[in-house]
Amino acid sequence: MQAALSAAEIPPEQIGYLNAHGTGTPAGDRIECLAIRSVFQEHARELLVNSTKALTGHCFSASAVIELVACILQLNGGFAHPNRNLENPIDPEMHFLGSQAEAITAEYGLSNSFGFGGINSSIIIRKGSVDGGRN
Repeated sequence: MQAALSAAEIPPEQIGYLNAHGTGTPAGDRIECLAIRSVFQEHARELLVNSTKALTGHCFSASAVIELVACILQLNGGFAHPNRNLENPIDPEMHFLGSQAEAITAEYGLSNSFGFGGINSSIIIRKGSVDGGRN
């Protein structure tokens, strides 16, 4: 996440939405929350956080692409999809979306994808940067 922010040359406070890798495993989700808090500090409380896997399941090697498309649709559509079945967030101080979608006005979103063997990536998307060639 830090490398993505550095490459984009933006401060963490400009990220308004985060699509977590979030597979729903207590150990993995706890570690991801700690990493988010480490990178975003106090801003972590303001980030809207969801996980597309709650809607699609884990698509293994296709997950990153599906989640990227979900991020683009959400940023450009002005909404963040719900976290299905999330009843007890692993970190109650973070803004995990609940069972309902929420409106968002974020200009930037970040999507995490963590793979087997330590192949991990974070990508930053800017609202309107991918719109079928209209911009």
